[in-house]
Amino acid sequence: YDENALLDAQLNLASSGYYDAVFLTLDTEGDNPQAAPVVAHVREAKLQKLVFGPGFSTDSGARLSVEHTHNRLPGLGWRAVSKLLLDRETKLLDTEWTDLPDNNGWRWFAKGQVQREATGDFTVNSGRLRSGRSKTTQQIDRNYFLQYDYANSQGAGAPPSGTALSVNYGWTGRYFNSLTAPTRGHGIGVDLGVGTTLRPERDLFVRTLVRWQTFISAGRVEAADGKGRNARVVLRAEGGALLARDGAELPVTQLFLTGGDTTVRGYGYRSIGARTDSGQLYGGRYMAVGSVEWQRPIVYGGEMTDWESTLFIDAGAVADRVSDLHARVGVGAGVRWRSPVGPLQADLAYGVQAKELRLHLRLGFSF
Repeated sequence: YDENALLDAQLNLASSGYYDAVFLTLDTEGDNPQAAPVVAHVREAKLQKLVFGPGFSTDSGARLSVEHTHNRLPGLGWRAVSKLLLDRETKLLDTEWTDLPDNNGWRWFAKGQVQREATGDFTVNSGRLRSGRSKTTQQIDRNYFLQYDYANSQGAGAPPSGTALSVNYGWTGRYFNSLTAPTRGHGIGVDLGVGTTLRPERDLFVRTLVRWQTFISAGRVEAADGKGRNARVVLRAEGGALLARDGAELPVTQLFLTGGDTTVRGYGYRSIGARTDSGQLYGGRYMAVGSVEWQRPIVYGGEMTDWESTLFIDAGAVADRVSDLHARVGVGAGVRWRSPVGPLQADLAYGVQAKELRLHLRLGFSF
C-alpha cells in the first residue's frame, strides 16, 4: 500500500461533493497485511446546499457569490452546481451537471452559462453551452466536449457579435509534490479546439492553449536549530493561438487577454490585449506569457517561519499577428504565508510599460 495514494483517494472522495467528511483507514487485524482491506468512514452531504460567499481580489474588487448544489437531480440522478457571481468586472450565472463516473472513471457533464464582462474597452454579453465527457485521476485530468459560443460586444466602435460551434479536447497533468502548496514538480496543460463560426459566414478556426509551470530547488535555507526548507525558482509559461481567416467574425470569448494577479503582475486584470482599428483594447488571436520567480524561506530570530520572500519578473503580450507581439514587463517583490489552505500571496509589482505600481493579493495555488 502507498500512504500518499490512500490520502489522494481520500481527497478525491472528499472533493466529489457527495460527502461532508471522509476518512480512509487500513484494517490491519488480518493475517496478511498485503491483503488488508481499506475501510471508508464517510458522512454523506445533504441532498441540497446553498452557500453565500463574499470575497475580494485585487483583480476584480469586492465579490459576492451564491452557489446552490443538488446532489441528485430528480429523474436524472446527476449532480448539479449552479452559481451566481457578481464583482466589478463580471456578472455571471452558470450551472454544471455531472453524472457519476463509470467503471473506467469517465463521466458525462453538461454546462451552461451567461455572462456580462468588461473585456478590454468594451462590455461583452456572452453565452456558452458545453457537453461532453471528463475523467479525473490522481495526476491527470482529461475532457472532450462540444461547445457553442455567443458573444455580443457593446460600446462605441465595438466589433460585430460572433457565434461559433467547436469540438474541444483538454489534457492537464499535475506532477507536483502537493496540489495545494507545491515546492517541487511540474505541470502542463494543453487545450485544443476545432470549430466554425455560424454567422454571417461559416469560417473554420483552430484554437490552442498550452500552459506549463515548474518548481526548481535553489538551495537549502536552514535556521539555527537545524530546521530548514529549500528555496525555489518557479518558471511559468503560457501560449495561445487562434487560427482563422482574416475578417472572420469570431466570438470575443475565444480571443485572448492577459494581465493581473495570476499572469502579468504590474498590470490590471486582462488589460494586455490587441487593438481595434480605432485603437481600442480588445482580445487578440495570439498570446505569450512568461514568468520567473525566486521564493526563499524567511528565518527570524534563529527560527524557520511560515513566511517566504519573493522576487519576480513577468512578461506578456497579445496581438492579432505574431509579428505584433510586444512584451509588457512587470517586476516586483512580495511575501508568501504558508496557510493551511495554501499560500497567501502579497506582491508589489511595477509595470514597466504602464509606469505604475500595483498591489496583487492571492490565496491558494491552482494549475
